[in-house]
Amino acid sequence: MIGDMDQRKKVLGHYIAQRREELDLTQEDISDNGGPSPETLRQYELGKIPDTPQARTMFGIDRALSWHEGSTRDVLYNGGEPKPIATGPVRDKTTVSVNRDLVQQLVRLSAHLSDTRALRPEHLTQLRLIAAELAVQAMNQ
Repeated sequence: MIGDMDQRKKVLGHYIAQRREELDLTQEDISDNGGPSPETLRQYELGKIPDTPQARTMFGIDRALSWHEGSTRDVLYNGGEPKPIATGPVRDKTTVSVNRDLVQQLVRLSAHLSDTRALRPEHLTQLRLIAAELAVQAMNQ
């Protein structure tokens, strides 16, 4: 699947542009609805997505386009399709509640490991992405 990343970026960009048009929203509207800045959204729609996109950017796109949480990530990493929310902010039944205290502990551990250089940089980056995504989910519960 890794070799297909450029193609999945283009597909995700197409889905984002298509959904935005379907909802009759401008790129500025998306930003106003909690999505990324218009410039970031423009880059995503063109398929110019960073190799390690920020969790909050993907979450913001999901929210602003009324997609189920994780849709953007699923398209980009698994080649899936976004899942529109039919009516209002419905949570996917597979969503697990996030314990805010555990998220805080994970963030503190991540900072400690960063300070002690106990992990390789790529593992630390992965840990930070997980912590950031969990923190966003915890804030939105």
